[in-house]
Amino acid sequence: MFGMDDPTKVVEQIRSYVGDGRLEIAEVMAEELCAMLLADKKRDLTRQRLLVEGLRDHASILEIRGKWKQSVRAGKQRDSERKRLARQLSRAGDGESAAAVNAFLSSDSIQTGRSHLGNGKFGPAISAFKAARKGGKYNLEASLRPLESHEKLKGHLKKAGKAAKQLDAVLAAAGPVNRVGEEFVLVPEGDSAHSLERLLADLDRWCTPALALPAAQAVALKQKASEFRSQMESIASGEQAANARLQTAIDSLQPAVDYHEYSQSSRPE
Repeated sequence: MFGMDDPTKVVEQIRSYVGDGRLEIAEVMAEELCAMLLADKKRDLTRQRLLVEGLRDHASILEIRGKWKQSVRAGKQRDSERKRLARQLSRAGDGESAAAVNAFLSSDSIQTGRSHLGNGKFGPAISAFKAARKGGKYNLEASLRPLESHEKLKGHLKKAGKAAKQLDAVLAAAGPVNRVGEEFVLVPEGDSAHSLERLLADLDRWCTPALALPAAQAVALKQKASEFRSQMESIASGEQAANARLQTAIDSLQPAVDYHEYSQSSRPE
């Protein structure tokens, strides 16, 4: 087992194991690291930051492994320690770093929401995604997941009109379409890239009469899907730039491990 004497190296090793698909050992190491750091009641800012990162990794690994309840528990601890870290940074006069820590609210809330969704808890999932939107008004995943929650846990979208309206507004701000290699993506400002193929499949399915989405919202989402397909055709023909917003997003978002991509496996095909 990798030594726990250098927490920074342990975090790096955990992420390396995740990248290699060695999730069981990554989970064990993350749990041990978090327990060790939590036991240090006099931890400094560096160790507090590593604790938050370790808890974030642990919650995500547990989610990937389908351990929903444990992931939610780890997420609650992560949120508590993230707030503590932000307070410590503020007291130390480092407002910029405190703001950067608080900026994780959206992604952390989405991760918790996905775990509630996996555990079949509709209300908590919706609440978590709502919290994520407060931290990131135009976060696309935070607006997609509520419709998924209605579909998966209610079996229909009869009461998803408000969520669909929210999604429509976010999609309006998420363009233009970009192309990475052969894949078309949306890259909302301040967010990670989202596969257009997956998104369009979701929109097409949600707008089918069988799911009973209110008519006005179904028409709006169909229109968005049509606009995206038109842009894809324009890019393919050379009439539209292929990466209008992409490079800036890539430069600003370089996660060590793409837990978001792992989480996509829970989405319905």
